[in-house]
Amino acid sequence: MNPRVSVLMSVYNGEQYLEESVESILNQTFTDFEFIIIDDGSFDSSPNLLARYRQCDPRVLIHRFDGNRGLSAALNFGINLARGEYIVRMDADDISLQNRLQEQVAFMDANPGVGVCGTWVELIGNIERQIWRYPTRHADIHACMLFANTLVHPSVIMRAVSIEKYALYYDENIRYAQDYELWGRALACVQFANLDQILLQHRIHTEGAGVKHREAQYKTHEMVYRRLFSPFGFEYSDDDLRLHQQIGAYQYGNDIEFLRRTRKWLETISRANRQSGHIPPDILDRELGARWTQACQFSQAAPLPLCFEIIASPLRFCEKAGLPKLWRGIRFCLDKMVSVKIF
Repeated sequence: MNPRVSVLMSVYNGEQYLEESVESILNQTFTDFEFIIIDDGSFDSSPNLLARYRQCDPRVLIHRFDGNRGLSAALNFGINLARGEYIVRMDADDISLQNRLQEQVAFMDANPGVGVCGTWVELIGNIERQIWRYPTRHADIHACMLFANTLVHPSVIMRAVSIEKYALYYDENIRYAQDYELWGRALACVQFANLDQILLQHRIHTEGAGVKHREAQYKTHEMVYRRLFSPFGFEYSDDDLRLHQQIGAYQYGNDIEFLRRTRKWLETISRANRQSGHIPPDILDRELGARWTQACQFSQAAPLPLCFEIIASPLRFCEKAGLPKLWRGIRFCLDKMVSVKIF
């Protein structure tokens, strides 16, 4: 009988954290799974560690590549081997909480319309510990995805039938941010969700791919942006996409000109969405308003021009302040003038 879940991990020279990561899966409260681990050409002690687990637990299935093929190729290889109804991603340096599989399988069983589901995560590693909380509903995830990846890749569970039906495999020409590229395609096919539970400890470290290969990731992001904007049916320039990249990465300029460009761009997206009806306008406008608020908060522009931009724009601004928008803008700019942070 096939297992209900196929846990899929790729390892490349992961000896430092591999043991803790593997054991976090083997010690799950949900036990009906196979654990497919692709050794992507490791030359450290990872192969020996994996061989030991294979001998101790029949659920562990090891496949080794002679050379390093990259994460996308390794994951596609594993997907083709998987026998489970659900495919669960796991990284070789992260830790799954003991009830992760139990909670995610129960959610997917109860929500047959959902094809991809992530979770909230706790960051660990050589950074300050924090919690990443992501939107849980599909439309909110879609709105956030216009700017940045809104699923933590190793936290994801996927429905195998959705992968097969819509050919949702990783693009093996993309070595970095391949998950964001995949989600950009999958959004048009399946429903997304995030569980509002911390079920994964996600390791961030300075030697990670997200730091070393940021430029390559940005090129992938630009490709995803173009795909996600296509249904909106509006024209934009390469400069617009570079600005969008900055906004998505929270890299806000300091002068009033950057703020004006940001305002114009976000208003353009809002208008195009209202005309196309691609995302529920209230949901996307809330996300655009949050991005606009952050741009204003980080801006070092003079308070009076800043106040004018806030009041003149139809974009939402700092909605949690509990005041009408006019007074929120004025209060914010007065605060800027006296350098007292009130948010």
